Amino acid sequence: MSLKNLILLALLLIITAVFSWMMGSQWRDLSNPEQKLSGRVSNATSLNVSLSKVALVIGNSDYAKGELSNPENDAQAIAEALTQIGYQVTTLFNANQRMIKDALTVFSAKAADAEIALLYFAGHGMQVNGHNYFLPINARLKTEHDFQLQLISLNDFVDATSMAKKMGLIFIDACRVNPFLQQFSNDSRGFSTPVTLTAGLAKPENVPNKTIVSYAAAPNEIALDGDKNSPYVVAIIKHLKLLHFNVLEMLNNISISVQSATSGKQSPRYEAAGIGKMPMIPDFPEKPVMVSIPAGEFLIGCQPGWDDLYGCQSTEKPARKIQLAGFEIGKYEVTVGQFKLFVSASNYISEAERNTGCAVWKENQQTGAGKWLVDKTASWKNPGFKQTHTEPVVCISWLDAQAYLKWLSKITGDPYRLPSEAEWEYAARSKSMSVYPWGDKASHDHANYGKDECCGGAVKGRDQWLYTAMVGKLEGNQYGLHDMLGNAWEWVQDCWHDTLVDIPRNGKAWLEPQCLANKRVRRGGAWDNLPHSIRSATRRGSVQTDRSSVYGFRVAK
Repeated sequence: MSLKNLILLALLLIITAVFSWMMGSQWRDLSNPEQKLSGRVSNATSLNVSLSKVALVIGNSDYAKGELSNPENDAQAIAEALTQIGYQVTTLFNANQRMIKDALTVFSAKAADAEIALLYFAGHGMQVNGHNYFLPINARLKTEHDFQLQLISLNDFVDATSMAKKMGLIFIDACRVNPFLQQFSNDSRGFSTPVTLTAGLAKPENVPNKTIVSYAAAPNEIALDGDKNSPYVVAIIKHLKLLHFNVLEMLNNISISVQSATSGKQSPRYEAAGIGKMPMIPDFPEKPVMVSIPAGEFLIGCQPGWDDLYGCQSTEKPARKIQLAGFEIGKYEVTVGQFKLFVSASNYISEAERNTGCAVWKENQQTGAGKWLVDKTASWKNPGFKQTHTEPVVCISWLDAQAYLKWLSKITGDPYRLPSEAEWEYAARSKSMSVYPWGDKASHDHANYGKDECCGGAVKGRDQWLYTAMVGKLEGNQYGLHDMLGNAWEWVQDCWHDTLVDIPRNGKAWLEPQCLANKRVRRGGAWDNLPHSIRSATRRGSVQTDRSSVYGFRVAK
């Protein structure tokens, strides 16, 4: 190749690189809310993004005719809410027809590889002869042919989302006042056939299978714009955060919320085909991993021959034969990450945050001496030591655990609960007939617990955590359950009783109409306990509102 050709080739490569950089500069990071992306696309993902959930969010405000104040705000808010629950989101603001068409082409390809494809449009919309169209910002309508040439039809949105494997979901917030309605009512020149333009949007017809189309208002009705965000968007975001297991239930609740907020002036509607009990998050990332425990028989409590090394406590006697049905129990303790998702979705405020804090261990780092004190600022967010999202959540009361279980049951459709005391011990022993599932001597190779003599946490053997350990880091028992002993005390469902004399023989929770002194049972010991307090038979009772940086829980069903 000649020198001249080499120079031309180099120039061509430079021009191509510059052009690619210029095109790439149109892509912006949604994490910067101050950027106004006029006619540009942005991709955004959360830390837990899943390609099984993709979304295209479009907000058009800057119309030459009929400028709107909220669509950009609404689209930004929807995009952020979807990102937080793991959707891969592409946003498009103030786009012309070509930009929207191009975005739909790219989105359609993404939808084909996704379980859920969600599209949100905010801007002007109009119905023409009973068909729904949406306006790019450059729409200039003069003749009937302009409707096909310049607008985006509902079918364009449906075709893109219907490629998804499980569900296509379209939110249309475009039932605002039609800026061309008055124009065409007064001037029909340029129309070869009668054209009927009606306020609001028409009821969607022939919705394809596995598709939902949701409108901000009922057919032929006008949607309100609201203040910063429309009532429709406020309701969508509220219910997205609740992580509904049933999307149709979510849409019904959105409609109820909007009707309430607008005093009945606006009533969102939807049309759906082939959608059953479909969740908004099909691969719910924080759903507990469960282990099936087979039905069986065992002796609950402490008895000679099992606990001779440490001796039985009066509260652990008499040993009773229990016959249990099969059940499921969490492979791990409920983690900080799982509880955080619950709090974020439900706005729950824990007992520690509402009341007087949480009991925490205060240790003198020089002497090693310490004591338990109530810290008014402590809670599951700050239990007196740093935690990662994979460690067991602590500073949790029995009532906090119940709130989490109620929420988890609602969004998944599964009946989650705390294990009964008998179920817990049966699962912890995992067929063993010894003090601990691994034998008769405590071992830091098998559990995260405290010093051999009082007090506080200890780092020894495989137990390399002074406080809570990441769940599952130590070897599980014969059932594959981790941290049943040590790490964090685990609340169970039962009322507290001083002995086991009348415990139900069928393994059900031992309950009363009103638990004595509102006390409940906790099991398993924690990171600070002595060896005798993490035995399989060990049981303690605490008031159901109590919380401590050693109190956690695991789920059952």
